[in-house]
Order: sequence, then C-alpha cells, then structure tokens
Amino acid sequence: MLRPAPFELAEVDLGECLVDQAPLVVACERLAGDLLGGEQAELADFLADLTESLVRRLLDLAARLLEAPLAVFLGLLTHALALGVDVYAGYGMSESAPLLCLAQVKSADLVGDPEKAIDIRTKAGIPAPLVDIRLVDTDRNEVPHDGHTPGEVVVRAPWLTQGYVDNAEASEQLWAGGYLHTNDIGVIGPGGYLRIVDRIKDVIKTGGEWVSSLQIEDLISQCKGVSEAAVIGVKDDKWGERPLALIIRDAETADDLSDTQIKAHLRAFADAGVISKFGIPDRILFVKTLPKTSVGKIDKKALREKYGKV
Repeated sequence: MLRPAPFELAEVDLGECLVDQAPLVVACERLAGDLLGGEQAELADFLADLTESLVRRLLDLAARLLEAPLAVFLGLLTHALALGVDVYAGYGMSESAPLLCLAQVKSADLVGDPEKAIDIRTKAGIPAPLVDIRLVDTDRNEVPHDGHTPGEVVVRAPWLTQGYVDNAEASEQLWAGGYLHTNDIGVIGPGGYLRIVDRIKDVIKTGGEWVSSLQIEDLISQCKGVSEAAVIGVKDDKWGERPLALIIRDAETADDLSDTQIKAHLRAFADAGVISKFGIPDRILFVKTLPKTSVGKIDKKALREKYGKV
C-alpha cells in the first residue's frame, strides 16, 4: 500500500540544480523509495529514474530559456501555440504573493494577427483584478502609457506585503509614496499591457533617458557572429552613464566580427526608432566568457565590479 510521502523535492534548490544536479538525483531516489515503502524495489527504481529524467529535462529547458535570446523564446512559444498549448506570460514577485499581471489576450485583440497575439503573450500583461499599477519617473510623476516612455513599476493591491521583518528602512523604501516599488522598469501601451524592459539596477541612465540594457543585449544577439552579449552602464562625466557592451564571438562564424559592425547593426535600429541613439555603446569589448549566477543568468554585478571603471 502506498504511504503519504514527504515532499523531498521541497528540500532541493532547483536554481542550484541548474549548476549541480546531484541533490536532485538523491531527492528523486528518496521520493520514489518512500512512495513504495521499499517493498517493490524494481518499481521504486523505475519511478526514481523516470522522475529524475523528467525533472532533468525541465531544468535543462529552464537553463536554455534563461540564456536564450528573445528570438529563441518566441520560436518556442510559436511552436507551443501550434500544438494547441495556451501559453502566456505573467508578472509578479515575492512581495506581491505573487500575481500582479497576466498576459491573456483581450477579446478585442483577437483579430487573427498571430504576430500581434504572440507579442501580447510575451508581455507582463494586464493588471489582475484589484491591482493598481502605475509607471513613475525618478520624481514619482506618472509617465504616459504610450508604449515607449519607461518608468518604474509601482503597485497597490490588498494582498501585498507591508514590509520586511526587522528592516524598517527597507520597508519604508519599499512603500515610498504610498505604492510598493518593484524596482522594475516597464512601459505600458495604449491597450493597457505592461512590458518589463529592465531592472532599475541594470537600466542605463544616459542623456536624460533610461536605456534598457536587456533590449540592447537582445538586439546585439541578433547580429550574425554573436554568441552571447551583456550590456552594463559605466560612469561618464558628460552623460552620467554610457552603455558598455561585452560580447562573446561565435566560434564558428565570427572570426572577423568587429565593434564597427555591432555599432552599425544597432544604428539601424536607432534610425528606425526602435531604440534611442544613446543606446548605441561607445565601447564594445570582446571577451571569452561572461560570469553567471547560480541560476544561469549573466551576473551584472560582477561585470560592473570588473568593468565599471574601465
């Protein structure tokens, strides 16, 4: 008879498993063994192997998505929709417990335009019921919802956390001005859909504008010969900050890739109005590796420490 099993996987840090999967193997073996009480060893081994295989595949997919450029993510989403899987993004944080938005397509936007529907589904989405979302500038003035003007996402809802335990200063900063500050930068279009463009700590403040490091990275990754890219802000006496791009060349196709080519690639987007001219980096460095966090994301803090004064 099957006995209730303690949820062994709850003890495993799945983020750490993206780097070291050994704890996952042990947890799967314990889970299967407990489910069967050790009475059916062969079936227990089978369940352990099956569970391990499935979770490994999920972790592998997660790792690839964390490092994937937007174009790859869009390709996976398009394929999922073609298979009848209803995929859409959401947005929230621990302090919001967690839901704030869902990118479900409004009936008015179901106009038979697949590209528009996919664009909507990859946004943060529209506010959930009882959620009040604003975008504000550094002086806490609300910015227009024109789809282009960025601002910090601040929110109100009945279920938001009221503060941090034993940290009155951080709690006060969290609720400065009467709204919870997410530290995310976003834009809202006329249709009401929110799109997150960067984190405050990563956004580049240059020429009186906020430049999204993530957007510049995505555009650079579309340039032939680029394997991986990271963009950080470095101090500049004239403009406050300027973007610095760190690029890993594709080993097979990018022997002759130059900073001039990258700048020309980005200038085309600036001329088309996709990005500001201030988003084109003054300097581009080609590197062998980029530091990563435990969950596979580019470690911007480490990059700023190493290259911030270059």
